[in-house]
Amino acid sequence: MHARATDAIAVAERHQRFFEVIRPLGAPWGGIPGEAPATPAFGRNVNATANITKALGGPVRRATLSYPFRRLLTDTASCDDVLSIVFDPTKADLASLVYDVIPVYVEALDAYLVEYFDEANIDLAAEAGRLRPCNPRSMVCQVGLVNFWDEELCRRALRLSPAEVANRVRANVEHAAVVPRAGAFVVVSSKVLTPEESWKAGAALRSILGI
Repeated sequence: MHARATDAIAVAERHQRFFEVIRPLGAPWGGIPGEAPATPAFGRNVNATANITKALGGPVRRATLSYPFRRLLTDTASCDDVLSIVFDPTKADLASLVYDVIPVYVEALDAYLVEYFDEANIDLAAEAGRLRPCNPRSMVCQVGLVNFWDEELCRRALRLSPAEVANRVRANVEHAAVVPRAGAFVVVSSKVLTPEESWKAGAALRSILGI
């Protein structure tokens, strides 16, 4: 999940707000009640990263929140605030994660992009020759089982409005809608699929969107 970093929003502010917004979700996706992991420090690095795995728990295997130094920002994804979560889908209520949790996370981080996919798809992308340099701020680099593209990304990457994206794919996916954050929320499937099934579904959606 990516959010555009800005010097108008300090790292501490975004970090604390994220946990305040997700807290009502309850365990495991809402974190530890009444407690948020400390805001990470930069030290000598241009990125500050917080390991939030223990704060989420449950099906989560690894989770981090990473923030770039606010004085070095450019219009590239390397200057994004990034939430990365690796979890065991067999131990999660996927329908609840997709429809209840992810929209709250989008709001909490002020995200412009959600990429939800099987890690094995990276290998399948390499085999298909689709691994290439890609700036997610202006291109759709991954089409996964669950996708969120805000209005700016829809227009920059797809030359479509969020409503046009949803209308174009609706007949071929489980769910497609424009959500309150003025973005296209596209769910290919909220079920556990094999990597091959996931890749095939993503390829079909890429074709429909002309990616």
